[in-house]
Amino acid sequence: MSSGLRILRRVLHGFKHIAYLPGFVKVFAVFKPPLMMMGGYLGFQLSYPFICETRKDSKLHINDRYDLITWIVFLRGEYEVHPGDRVILDCGANIGVFSVYAAAIAPEAIIYAIEPSPQTFQRLLSNLQLNSLEQRVKCLNVELAGQDGRCFMEAEQASQFHHLVAVPDDTSISVTAISLGSLLAQVGIGGADLLKMDIEGAEHAVLKGTPPGVLTGFQRIALEYHQMGSKIDLFKHIEAAGFKSTRDRIFGQDCGVAQFGHRRDQARNRTTPTRVNPGRNTSVARPRGCVFSVAGGASGRRRVACV
Repeated sequence: MSSGLRILRRVLHGFKHIAYLPGFVKVFAVFKPPLMMMGGYLGFQLSYPFICETRKDSKLHINDRYDLITWIVFLRGEYEVHPGDRVILDCGANIGVFSVYAAAIAPEAIIYAIEPSPQTFQRLLSNLQLNSLEQRVKCLNVELAGQDGRCFMEAEQASQFHHLVAVPDDTSISVTAISLGSLLAQVGIGGADLLKMDIEGAEHAVLKGTPPGVLTGFQRIALEYHQMGSKIDLFKHIEAAGFKSTRDRIFGQDCGVAQFGHRRDQARNRTTPTRVNPGRNTSVARPRGCVFSVAGGASGRRRVACV
């Protein structure tokens, strides 16, 4: 096959999902240099490692093509961050792409980054240091799970594909597991503006194992859900805690990325009449406001199988 035909096939493959087309335009406004990031996403050979830099001066160490997950976070808007967010949980932080992204959008937020893989955790710390975010992003090298205990993680693949296994072998490592409720208690917060979760199927055990009373401490939930359980059952549990689905990008059977907002906060954000002058009613939007005490650190990830 000629090199020209191979290039054409790669470009067509990259453009096969029409929903992704805006990202190919947005790349010029987000990254510098944009063509290198676009080429890597389309599958062209790049010289690794290199430092990816955005036009807002965020930086990330890119070691291989799997690290180009950067593209998804920065260009597709899979996880919505609000500029006024004050507390964010990044569950499944990996190398820190979302934490760096969120820190730039919400400049006053304290972020708790959760990543269990020891090697990936070191890369997370490196990327935070590269962006001088060590004080704003608190990290814990633990696994977020349905219950506290120990888990075994397969750790030989690229970091984005690490997963927990029920039966350990010579490619797996033991990691500390912690439930969402225990995590909140450990870092000293009652909830957060945003709970972001990309933990490779463990979301079913984690969220279903979290009482509704704990989930109500969050204003919004953004999660990637996987085929490790029923999407319907998962969504029902989240909705039972008072949340309403605001977006669901479906990739396949029981697989996609969903956003939820708590009905309490949606009602609070509605415009309500406020009297500002005698005899005159003016409709204004009341500020939402969300204050939590923050302390300590955070971290965790992947499919759950605790012992």
